[in-house]
Amino acid sequence: MKTDNDIQDKLLNDLFGEMVLETPSEGFTQKLLFRIEKEAAREKRKARWMITGQIAAGICSIVLLPGLALYLCSLLFPGFSYSFTWPPMKVEFDPVIFIIGFPVLLLLILDTLFRKQAHSGK
Repeated sequence: MKTDNDIQDKLLNDLFGEMVLETPSEGFTQKLLFRIEKEAAREKRKARWMITGQIAAGICSIVLLPGLALYLCSLLFPGFSYSFTWPPMKVEFDPVIFIIGFPVLLLLILDTLFRKQAHSGK
């Protein structure tokens, strides 16, 4: 008595028995390896540009955000002042600088850690 598996096996054997197996061309392996290496190099360049862009964005955020905040504070609060003198190194800071700068630096550090963890696949 034939079961469903026997019938399916016979159908598969008939189907695959008619297939003609061809060997790949002589340069197939070399071409395939070249394409794999080319794709890996492209991914590496892309990752390098992403890291460079992240660093540039981090530097811009560290420099531009506090500068923008100080400019806006000077517009909103006319009595707001900050001054730097050089070389006696008399520097007057307002707490607003630290209130803005510290979270930006903290976010940059956390972003770097999260991205490093995401790239490692954990």
